[in-house]
Formats: sequence, structure tokens, C-alpha cells
Amino acid sequence: MADWFRRLAASRFLRNLSGMTGVALISAVATLAVNMHVARTLGPHGFGQVGYAQAFACYFSLLTGLCLETLGVRDMALRPHSASKVVSSILGLRLVLFVFSFLCMLAAIRIFQDDPTVVRLVLVAGLFMFFLPTGFEWLYMGREQFRPVMVSRTVQALLFGGGALLLIREPGQAVDYMFVQEGAKMLGGVLLLLPMLRHLKPAHVDLGLCVGYLKAGSLLTLSSFMVAVYTSIDRIMLGHWHPAETVGWYDAASKIVLMLLFPSVVFWNVISPRIARKEPLDLRVSVLALSGGGLVLALGALLWRERIITLVYGQAFLPAAGTLGILAAALLLNHTSRAFSCPLQFWGKERAFLCIVSAGAATNVALNAVLIPGHGMHGAAVATVLSELVVTLGSLPLFLRTGRSGPAQV
Repeated sequence: MADWFRRLAASRFLRNLSGMTGVALISAVATLAVNMHVARTLGPHGFGQVGYAQAFACYFSLLTGLCLETLGVRDMALRPHSASKVVSSILGLRLVLFVFSFLCMLAAIRIFQDDPTVVRLVLVAGLFMFFLPTGFEWLYMGREQFRPVMVSRTVQALLFGGGALLLIREPGQAVDYMFVQEGAKMLGGVLLLLPMLRHLKPAHVDLGLCVGYLKAGSLLTLSSFMVAVYTSIDRIMLGHWHPAETVGWYDAASKIVLMLLFPSVVFWNVISPRIARKEPLDLRVSVLALSGGGLVLALGALLWRERIITLVYGQAFLPAAGTLGILAAALLLNHTSRAFSCPLQFWGKERAFLCIVSAGAATNVALNAVLIPGHGMHGAAVATVLSELVVTLGSLPLFLRTGRSGPAQV
């Protein structure tokens, strides 16, 4: 046992995990500070407008990314010598997808929204879609070179935190806040993109590889779309039936939950190359660790929900405390379902995963349509919890069967 601990302490995995966790903590602190400041400055109405715009734009960001980062991590983990062909093909494909998705977003926002501030917010988010840092992290993560990713995320967090705290001073600065947020992401993405350019050779764009990415990415993107449905469609549906203040309260509680998800996100970022290579892993320990951590965080959010909301957002957002208490259950379920579902995307179970998250999305939309008109944000929170439960229960049997069949030793 002592020898096992010594090997773990000296392993690249632990160094990467500890480094990424430190960066995630910096990002969480910066996000917390920004939320405390911006929520008080913009108020529930302006905060709700931003939340609605972010939820609306996220669907078109999925189309721009097409889950190419997941495929890039896989290919870099399996074929690091093919960097030039993979980088050229993915970046070329992303550029085409960005133009297409931005045009689709322009058409959609004209149809579904007549609030000029919300329209401007969506357009700002759309203009920066190509430069999302996650679209460029895959090269480094697939090679388990996490230092550039850590630098990019740290710079992004510091620019976002400093810019928002210094520049956002008036209630009507929702659009300015969106520029600060998306600009920080863009600079973080550029830091990752510039070193990649040495691999970029237009002549190395492989059309066959691009077609393969389109096919595999379409399945993964449909899955991500379904995940986005049960994690963000509630804001859009709330905005349809209730005022922007209600969206702001709900978004406040949701952002607390999102910040508390960072342990599971960091863990799967670090371990994903090893899962892609099908290295022997004790995933049972991972599942227990993530579920236990999720339980602790969920209990904290439930027991101290009012203190958390008033500390972060102020008394004007106190109605969000009840919603946070309900979403605490989703926090536990998300940690658990992520442990079950993330490996499936690297084990060739994309179609099964799509079916699972589609069931979660269908559950969410149906319950939101029933619960939101009469119960507002509390109904939306209940719909989110039940959707997470569907995904968790759907992923568990497939995870157990696939794990026993040998893609990784568990």
C-alpha cells in the first residue's frame, strides 16, 4: 500500500490533477467575485437578461464546436504523430462551422426575441464563439501537456475577474459585461491557438478525416445538445412565462451549482486521455470519490442556501435560496452521472449515450412545460433534478456492463 501511494505521488496524473485543481480554484474564486459584484450592479433584471442570452447562444456554440475537442483529445492520445493533419482538419472545420452557426443564430434571434438588449447580448456571445478556449485545449490535453491549459485558464480567470470588477459599475452595463466575459475567453483561447499554428498547414487538411469528424461529432453534438437542453432550456422557458427578474433569481442559483461542479470537471479533464487509451484504471474508486464529493457539496448547498445566496448576490436575490435548495440534489446527481457517463463517450458508446441524454432532455422539456407556468423557478429546478436522475439511472447499467467487458479494467 505504501508503495502504491509513493507511485501515485510521483505520477504525472497526480501532478496534472493537482495543477488543474489549483487553476479551477482560481477560476472559481474569480467567478464568485464577479457574480457577487455583477449581480448587485446589474440587479435581477439585468442579470436575468445575461443569463437568458448565454443560454440562447450556447446552442449555437455547440454547433461551432461539434464536440471536436473530444475527438481531438482521443486522436492526440492515440496518434500524437498526426498533429499536423488533425490540427489542420479540426481548425478548418471549426471555421466553416462557426460561419454557419453564426448565420443560424442571427436568423433565430430575430424570430424569438424582440428585446434589443438581449439581442445585442446574444450577438456579442456569438461573435466570440470561434475563440472559446475549450476548442483549442484538446491538443495539449490529449498529450497530457496540461501546463498551457493551466496558463490559459488562469489568464482567462484573472482578466475576467479584473475586467468585470473594474469596468462594470452601472445597472445598464449588461452588454459591457458580456464583452468583458467573452473577451477574456477569447484571449485565453488565443494563448492556446498561437502555439498550435505551427502545426497548421492548409495542404494537410484531410477531407476524409473531416467527414469522419462530422459523423462522429454529430452524434456527440446531439448528445451535448440534449445535455444543454436539460441544463439551460429552463432559463429560456422561464423567460417566456415569467419576467427577467425570475430568470435572474434562477440563474443566480444555477451559477452556484455550476461553480460547485468543478471537482468532477477537472477530474475528467485529466483522466480522459487515459480513458481514450483504455489504460487500466480503477474507476470504482473514481465513482465513489466523485459521488462522495458531490454529496458533501450538495449538503452544504442545501443547509446554507440562504447564507450562500445573500453572501454572493445580496438580499435582492434571496428568493433564489429555495431554488438552490432544490438544485442541491442535482449537484449530487451530476457528480454521479458524470462518473458513469463520461467514460461512455470514449468507449464507443456514443449512440447509447445519446439515447440516455435524449431521455433526460425530453423529461426536462415536458416537466418544464408543465411546472414552470404555475411554479416558476421552483418548477424548473424540480425538472432539472428529475432529468439528472434519468441520466444517472440510464448511464449506470451501461457503465457497469461496458466496464466489465474490458474497455478499461475496473
